[in-house]
Amino acid sequence: MSPIPSPSRGLTPEHDHPSLRQRALSVEERRSRWALRAAQWRACELATEIFGTVLDTQMTGIRTGGSLRGLLRLVVPFHDLDTHREAEARFLACAAKDPILTRVPLLYVVGP
Repeated sequence: MSPIPSPSRGLTPEHDHPSLRQRALSVEERRSRWALRAAQWRACELATEIFGTVLDTQMTGIRTGGSLRGLLRLVVPFHDLDTHREAEARFLACAAKDPILTRVPLLYVVGP
């Protein structure tokens, strides 16, 4: 008797193994994704300047086009609510004037 069980044999025929079907991205789609990453890096750099450090970043809901390109979550240190709100307001004001961040519309979630 073998310690490795044999594959079960049911009454239905075996199907082909699934394979990954991935279409090639167009040049415009690749540029769009790199623009999104550039915005993520720039926002992280800007948050580091304002909050002192960024503990974690997460990009979700990524889209290649549209009025909103994604949601960027920035985890920053928290000291007290007034200080955090002031720093968050400075970050959003700077992001609204930044040449990279104004070209890629993101929703920022800045939290402890």
